[in-house]
Amino acid sequence: IAGATGSLLNSQTSLDNNTTSAAAFGNSGTNSLTVAATDGSISAALNNVQSNTGAGGVLAVAAADSYGLALTGSGSGYAANASSMSVAGNTTTAVARGNAATNTLNYTVGVAYSGFATDPTATLAGGAITGTTGGAVILNAQTNTQSVDAVADDNSYTVALAAGSSGSALNSQVSLANNTTSAFAFGNSATNTLTMATYRNGIPSSAIATNQVNSGAVTATATSIAYTMTPAGNVSGSALRSSGNMTSAQAIGNSSVSTIGGGN
Repeated sequence: IAGATGSLLNSQTSLDNNTTSAAAFGNSGTNSLTVAATDGSISAALNNVQSNTGAGGVLAVAAADSYGLALTGSGSGYAANASSMSVAGNTTTAVARGNAATNTLNYTVGVAYSGFATDPTATLAGGAITGTTGGAVILNAQTNTQSVDAVADDNSYTVALAAGSSGSALNSQVSLANNTTSAFAFGNSATNTLTMATYRNGIPSSAIATNQVNSGAVTATATSIAYTMTPAGNVSGSALRSSGNMTSAQAIGNSSVSTIGGGN
């Protein structure tokens, strides 16, 4: 994204809050179940199974993205005179996931629940959770054997002020702030949320069981990222700020966040 060229006088220009993203998934699932009963022994279960084991890996690339403003002072003028310009809040993101799941179970029972009220139990096979028993249950099972790669490369955020014979900026504000480049790679990722509401008598048991196996290579890289402000001449009475810009790369084999909430 290229900004305007020329010069500013008593004006504002900005290139803010733009987003470039690349995402790749072997498997992606969003599962939601809502169960409600006034009484009795109703139970509820949500089961998610994902396997990314076929040929070929998962690759997300966000490359050669540019956010920039370039102003040029002409003759004896300034590039920016009593003006403001900013390149701020722009993001470039590459996200790759072998398996990704969001599992949500909302469970409501009435005043006379008589179902599964003992402690939940889990079934194991070969050291892995293969099942669980309870009044309300989420079971998530994910396997990834493929490579997962997220790449953010050769991205730039720039403010350039070429000078006229008087300078680059006079009584102006220039900001290069809070721009972000990120690369995230996950072999398996899951967010599990179980919410219960019960009334008066009887409290059903609940459980979340997550089993994740990752044997593939997981990599995240962010390289050749530039945040650059270049005033070519003097900047009398002006404020130039370059702050809060960030580059990050994170690779995680297995990630799981599970929450059980609610009450009676």
